[in-house]
Amino acid sequence: MKIALLIHEEYDFTFPMLRDLLPRLSGPHEVRGVLAFPDVLGRYRGLAIPLEYLRRFGPGVVLGLARRSLSHRAALLLRWVDRREPAFTFAGLCTARGVPFRRFRNPNDPEVCDWLEHNQVDVGLIFIGHIMGERVLGTVRECFLNKHSSLLPFSRGLFPVFWTLMEGAPVGATIHKVAARLDAGEIILQKRYDADPGASVYDWYRRIFGDAPEMVMRSLALLPTGERVRVPHALPPGYHSLPTRQDWVEFRRLGLRFV
Repeated sequence: MKIALLIHEEYDFTFPMLRDLLPRLSGPHEVRGVLAFPDVLGRYRGLAIPLEYLRRFGPGVVLGLARRSLSHRAALLLRWVDRREPAFTFAGLCTARGVPFRRFRNPNDPEVCDWLEHNQVDVGLIFIGHIMGERVLGTVRECFLNKHSSLLPFSRGLFPVFWTLMEGAPVGATIHKVAARLDAGEIILQKRYDADPGASVYDWYRRIFGDAPEMVMRSLALLPTGERVRVPHALPPGYHSLPTRQDWVEFRRLGLRFV
């Protein structure tokens, strides 16, 4: 299959995931390109995102995330200097793997739709927070697949790990087809994790993104067979938006951590 990946240039979770996924894809599939988009968080863009983190979760979380991010980026750079990493930027990683790399503003822009159609993409793998419109969803031959960090249809929407921990539910991950309704497309594959009371929201996302390459490869193999692997659960379906400051206070009262 001809594959395109839609990503944010984010180094804590997405970069190591992409580094591990690209060589796996290049054997059975043809990667037509990696398309990078600015990060979004609901209706927030750019510098508004860290400001919202500060307002909702406080300086401790923001500083903790910044410290983790700087540490991972510095370690990545050192490994690249020692030739233990193929690259330390997304563009460099794609060049090292022989994969075209492009930056765009929004996946719904006509130029993105034209690129996907021109490259005859069969499956688009999305790791972005943008909502995909009807026009772009119709540009691929098979479907778009999305990774969502919950056992859908439980905890659709934003910050699924936060809400999963808040509600005392099991953490999980789902690969599903992208549909017009958010996080409501056909489920292809799910994974449920054993409880880990000491893990933070950040820790869980590292783990889920670390498992994403294997889940993606299994999902691509399942697509043409019609076989689907769902985790049986009795969790109620539902949708969550961004946590409020009051939600964060309750989260902390429960002894839970973001980072």
